[in-house]
Amino acid sequence: MKESRYACLRKRLEATEINDNVESFVNKIIEGEYKKIGKIYVKLPANQSAERCFEIMLLMNYYNHKTYFKVNLRPMWEKGYLETHDLALLAYRYLIGKPQYMSYYEYVFNISYLRIGVQKELIHTGEEKYEYIFSHYGMSPLLRILEGWLKSHPQYEEAIFIGGSSNYDRQRRKYYEP
Repeated sequence: MKESRYACLRKRLEATEINDNVESFVNKIIEGEYKKIGKIYVKLPANQSAERCFEIMLLMNYYNHKTYFKVNLRPMWEKGYLETHDLALLAYRYLIGKPQYMSYYEYVFNISYLRIGVQKELIHTGEEKYEYIFSHYGMSPLLRILEGWLKSHPQYEEAIFIGGSSNYDRQRRKYYEP
């Protein structure tokens, strides 16, 4: 796989699932054995719940950030079944977009406040802006869902906040009431 004749294959790979082979690629990149793989499209399991797909996409996000995007894991799915789970659909859109610019939490924050009518110009990363938005608009319904999910799945906290400028812990504690 390291030889130059396989370079075109390393640019776009497809995987049927996140398995030992994909994790091995990621570990070899982290260890420096491979310089860059490119994109690996991972097929999300249609026979499992949308929440399980959400967990897989969070793991993909974690690996992307841990390798500094030397490998870019991207989800593939059969249209329809993720649409019933808003967090999973947003994770899909986040991963096929430009996830290197913000954390998943920041992405959900931006989308959730745009949905409730906050002007795009007000939504910027930074704890001061978050404090302003939280104090004027409260915690958005979508962020409440994410915070509730995170409370019952604390093992995904790093995957949700990785790549962001902060985890906004003070604002989250102040404005989130289960």
